[in-house]
Amino acid sequence: GGGGRGASGVSKSRGGTLLSGCRFVHLNKYVLAMIALKASNLFVVGGVNTANIWFSENVFGDAADGAVSLGVLQTVLGVATLAGPLLARRFCRDTPKGLAVLFLACFLLNALATTAVAFAPSLWVFMAITACGAAAQSTVWVFTSSVLQKLTVDSYRGRTLGLDLATSTLLQACGNVLAGFALEFGYSPRLVCLAFGGVCGALFLLWTLYFVLYSHHYARIIRIP
Repeated sequence: GGGGRGASGVSKSRGGTLLSGCRFVHLNKYVLAMIALKASNLFVVGGVNTANIWFSENVFGDAADGAVSLGVLQTVLGVATLAGPLLARRFCRDTPKGLAVLFLACFLLNALATTAVAFAPSLWVFMAITACGAAAQSTVWVFTSSVLQKLTVDSYRGRTLGLDLATSTLLQACGNVLAGFALEFGYSPRLVCLAFGGVCGALFLLWTLYFVLYSHHYARIIRIP
């Protein structure tokens, strides 16, 4: 059945094809931007997570206690992942501009944390820095997901979120693979973190440019949760 057209000009037909879902995303530049924002964040997450395992088991641990170090690290990251969005929701301004500032602050914090990991002198310093990065990463994930829910019309929501998940998973896997290959070819995990910190810094600059140009448009189509 048909019924109306969305803000993007795409017919809101139910039970449509994946191709029509791709077309909806393509024509709605704000939806596309949120998908790209989350995916670019997860590309860095993938590389950092691979390096974190190497740090825990080979730099700050050994064959005997590497698994313990990794287990403690995952616990710390779990707490940070929960705390990040909660703190952001508490202090983020309830405006599109406030959300743009939040996203940019998270990318900057993640870039700084990923770079700082390369210079961590001990396991506990490494965990503290990595926790800061994880809080920023999870905040981007949660808030982009929330915005996507509000930007997408009901008849396209399943396909849009499916494409979002597929894109994010693919980019995260690319980060995992690139970091893994770098480590296998003998590059130091510290150098890998420096590289991904640089990538995150470049993304921060690109997204800064985007939000300077477009963040005010979101005020017309969405109220931040």
